Amino acid sequence: MARKPYDAREISIRLELELIQDFGETALAIARNLILGSPVGNPDLWQFPDSAPPGYVGGHFRRNWIVSIGGFNEAEIEGTDKAGASTVAAAKNEIRRYQNRQRIGPNLVIQNNVPYANRLAQGHSTQADPGWVDEQIEAGLTIPGGQKDLD
Repeated sequence: MARKPYDAREISIRLELELIQDFGETALAIARNLILGSPVGNPDLWQFPDSAPPGYVGGHFRRNWIVSIGGFNEAEIEGTDKAGASTVAAAKNEIRRYQNRQRIGPNLVIQNNVPYANRLAQGHSTQADPGWVDEQIEAGLTIPGGQKDLD
């Protein structure tokens, strides 16, 4: 049985699509880790629990993980997402939108714009040690879309 000759263009297209798929799955793993690994404000754990504003509900930081295509988004999103489900869903939708473009680029950015994000990343919360952001990213990098044969 004769082998079909390799078509370099077809291989290139299929490879790029696989790269985009793997990239998207890795980006989603990182975003999910950051969102679900984020500390959620709990006044009972604060040094001064009475300093919480009346009606305080934690989850604003968790709600503000933003995935954007092409560059930074400077917005701060109103509200909270204590469980993280809607924020993960929004991240997934943006990553799928990126994947559906079926071409590599532009940049995909994962960020958090709340004014106290750097303090939380440096361990200001008793719920997350310094370096937790880097740990969540590293853990996400170990979960690529998987190895697939191109036939």
